[in-house]
Amino acid sequence: MTEGRDGTNILDLAGRSYWRDAGAAAGGLESGELMDDIKSELIGLARSVTGEFPLRKDFSAGSVGAAIRSASGRIYTGVCLDLGCGLGFCAEVAALAEMLKNRETHVTHVAAVRDDDRLCVAPCGRCRETIAQLDPRNLDCRVILGQDRDVALRDILPEHWLTGLETGARNSKRKA
Repeated sequence: MTEGRDGTNILDLAGRSYWRDAGAAAGGLESGELMDDIKSELIGLARSVTGEFPLRKDFSAGSVGAAIRSASGRIYTGVCLDLGCGLGFCAEVAALAEMLKNRETHVTHVAAVRDDDRLCVAPCGRCRETIAQLDPRNLDCRVILGQDRDVALRDILPEHWLTGLETGARNSKRKA
């Protein structure tokens, strides 16, 4: 394991460890500068794991890479797996699985990058739903769509059905 400045551990699906500076906010960076640093770091880590490679005829992995930052500051990466019959999974799901192995559920930032043009892509509907269902706080996670653009997950997954269920559960508890 490589040690960074005074960082937190960053894990990826291949078992590689990275370190990130957990004290960046304490170092005097303003929130906009810190967000730019987080964006750059996540985009860079997502790009670093991309690289499509064949598994067998018509099946491949690695055409999309993702990096997810949890509330603890840990960063997890993953790659997509493209198989037949809908059996593959997206890079975001691979990164989420790594995060879950560490018993974390709260995502603060997510970035995904395509191998072919190295550009950021928004999570697909299944990935958006998976992120939202892991933890209700994830609706506020920032989806990085480029160095100059990010949106809250709730903005690309509006009127989420779990939001209504949670509100209803709170209201029924108040009545009881």
